[in-house]
Amino acid sequence: SPEMCCIPAGTGTDWCFDAVYTYERCCKGIQAPAAWVPSKAALPEVLQPNFVEPDGTLSARPQLTVDLFIRTFHTKLQELTHLLHSVALFWPADWGVLVVLDGDSAEDEHACALLPSWSRCSLQPKPSFLAKFTKPFSHIDPFGVAGKGLDRHQGLIWKEWSECWADRHSTAKFIAISDSDVVLTTFGIPQLLFQPKSEDSSTVRPVIWAHAENVQFPNTI
Repeated sequence: SPEMCCIPAGTGTDWCFDAVYTYERCCKGIQAPAAWVPSKAALPEVLQPNFVEPDGTLSARPQLTVDLFIRTFHTKLQELTHLLHSVALFWPADWGVLVVLDGDSAEDEHACALLPSWSRCSLQPKPSFLAKFTKPFSHIDPFGVAGKGLDRHQGLIWKEWSECWADRHSTAKFIAISDSDVVLTTFGIPQLLFQPKSEDSSTVRPVIWAHAENVQFPNTI
């Protein structure tokens, strides 16, 4: 469909086209959304993190508990290692780090044993309801480029389901859910993620700011 193939504008998605059905032929006249420009989508000033008070002192860090929740499996160990390296640098040391891997393979059990001691790794048993999914979902892999068929689709459903139950693994006030193909790149994460108490609010509030480039992804969710 146009929403899957004609974005980004000007090139589209490579695997949609061939020598006959080209981007120019299929997407002619289709108004694809313009590329996202971060500078034009900045947070309002009232929501921007303030690391320095008017008197020049450092602003106080929000006082609350947060667990970082990462749901993945053993073949993503290289990605996970990079993420955990960045967590060691930038994630507050008094906030938790939870890693949940598949509980149905020896490879995941070995991967769990390799993770740093400051993270809490657990193995999640495979839920029985996955056996009911006998057909792949087109929105997860519409062109079959990822391969692995039904096993991959069940694995993605398992991951998303696990994240919905992340609070079973945590007693923190908030849970920050992250994929494994992520790295943290800056200090000041508490100030970036939470708005402190103010005249307008007596409680610390999470900052919500989202962007999705891929049009079909919300269809999957």
